Amino acid sequence: MKKILLTTIVILLVVLIALLGRYFYKRNTFPKSGETGITGGTANLPKPEDISLAEAMTKLKNSLPYSTNFFTITEFDYKTAEFIVVFVNRTDESEKEFTNWLQNSGFSAIPKERFLLRR
Repeated sequence: MKKILLTTIVILLVVLIALLGRYFYKRNTFPKSGETGITGGTANLPKPEDISLAEAMTKLKNSLPYSTNFFTITEFDYKTAEFIVVFVNRTDESEKEFTNWLQNSGFSAIPKERFLLRR
């Protein structure tokens, strides 16, 4: 009788441990984008273009002040989330040079609207 009781308890413990392990394994896994997690919410992962923008902005912020013969990017204004661009001599040519630089410099993920152009 004791052997049967002991065997039953051991089997119940093994089943209980297996069920708890399965519960905690599922609980600690993160849902993929668009899937519902244990809270009922969906995972919203950043878009690749948002990641590219953040990386480009961080790289440019770390390079400030950035100067060329036509302009200098002096600082980043955190209130407006814009880079301050000061031209040596603001002309159509210097603005065109800035636009060309933006497209070809590796910072093309940053839209031109994120730059405040000054004299």
